[in-house]
Amino acid sequence: MTIFIPDLIRTNVMVKDKEECLTQMTELLYVQKAIYNLEKFKTEIFKREEAFSTGIGRGIALPHAVTETAYELKALVYVLDKEIDFQSVDAVQVKLVIMLAVPVKESSLRLKLLAALSKKFSEETILNRVKYSNDRELVLQIFKELENEI
Repeated sequence: MTIFIPDLIRTNVMVKDKEECLTQMTELLYVQKAIYNLEKFKTEIFKREEAFSTGIGRGIALPHAVTETAYELKALVYVLDKEIDFQSVDAVQVKLVIMLAVPVKESSLRLKLLAALSKKFSEETILNRVKYSNDRELVLQIFKELENEI
């Protein structure tokens, strides 16, 4: 299984706020055929976000849904051109957004992926290389290394 693919890595993305970011991301997952029901997936993402912010701190947000609308586990990575307010737990604005579309049957893999992301980005140097990169290939390479650790 391939979680991180070139078509789902975007750098220097311009969005005005969290709502626009989440909407764009859900639409891109649909266009790239990672999900098959855009409205249902979008509703699931926004419902989760209303319950509590997926801004986990340190400039990172991890919006995700365990859903019947995903074909297989895929991650969409947005490195934003400027930070946006995500109502993060640490009140730090977000620059890196990683949206996960997780099929119900792969929900246990989601936990492994979230743990690997947490571990990888606990290293400030690696986090900053991603957050401040305009090089899509470099960002993809870092996420592929993470994927290989799962």
